[in-house]
Amino acid sequence: MASVLGPHIDGVCCALYLQVYPDPVRVVAIGKSVDELLANPDADDNMASSVEFCGGTHLINTAQAKAFALLSEEGIAKGVRRIVAVTADDAAAAIAEGERLARDVEQAAALPDTHLEKALVPLKSAVDVAVIPAATKAEIRDRIAALIKRAMDAAKAAAAANKEAATAAAVAAADEAVAAGQGYVVLQLQVGVDPKAVTEAWGVIEKKHGDKVAALFVSVDEVEGKALAYAGVPAAVSSKLKANEWVNSALAVLGGKGGGKPTAAQGQGSNVDKAAEALQVAEQFASMKL
Repeated sequence: MASVLGPHIDGVCCALYLQVYPDPVRVVAIGKSVDELLANPDADDNMASSVEFCGGTHLINTAQAKAFALLSEEGIAKGVRRIVAVTADDAAAAIAEGERLARDVEQAAALPDTHLEKALVPLKSAVDVAVIPAATKAEIRDRIAALIKRAMDAAKAAAAANKEAATAAAVAAADEAVAAGQGYVVLQLQVGVDPKAVTEAWGVIEKKHGDKVAALFVSVDEVEGKALAYAGVPAAVSSKLKANEWVNSALAVLGGKGGGKPTAAQGQGSNVDKAAEALQVAEQFASMKL
C-alpha cells in the first residue's frame, strides 16, 4: 500500500510511519485482510486485528525460515521492548549450542558433590556469553544455580560432620592424656584448614579439663596445598608453654609462620607432606617445657 494510507487504518502500529520509507510499504495483518482494512479503515472491529507495519520479513511463507530462535528480549525505553531473533542456519546453530551446553551441565551434575562447584564455574561463564535461545539460557542458568546450591549444602554438611568428628577425636586424645598424667596432647585432625573447627575442639577440651592439658593440632588440605597448625594452652601453664612458640615449632617444619597469644595461636604452611614430622617436633617441644 502507499505509506500515507497506513496511519488511517484503526489498529495499525503507526510509530514507524513517522520515518520516511519509499512507496509502496508492506503491512502485515492477522485477522482481517489488508484489503478489508483498506476498504473500511474506520471500522470499530479493526482493533480486534493485529495490524503491523512490516520492517522486512521478506518471506512468502514462514517455512522458508526453517528454524527460529529468540535470543533476547529487553526494554530499551519506557514502553518499548526489543527482541533479537535469528532464523535458518543461525537459529539451528543457536539451538544446537543450547542443547550441547545443557548436556554438559547434566554431565557435571553426575559428578560427586565435592567436584561439582568447580566443574560448574566454567560452564556458567560459557552460558553467559553463549548465543543460544533465551528460554534455553534461562533453563540452564536455573539448573546451574540449583546444582551450585546442592554442592554448597553438601559442603556445609560435610564440614559440620568433620567438625563433630574432629572434636570427638580431640577430646578422646585429651582424655587419654589426662588419665596418663600427661599435660599436653599433640594430634592430627581431618578438618582441612578450617580454623573454626580446631578452635572449637580446643574449646571443648579446655571446658572439660581446665588447666590439666594443653593441645596442638595439625590438619592438612592436600587439594589446596595448605597445612594448619593450632595450639591451645591453659592460662595457668602458659608461662611455661607458650602457645605462639609451640605452634611456630610445628610451623617451622610445615613451611609457615604463625601468630597469636601465649594461650592460643595458629598459622599455616605449605608442606602438607610433613604433618607427621611437625607433630613429632611439637611433641618434643612440649615435653621440654612441661
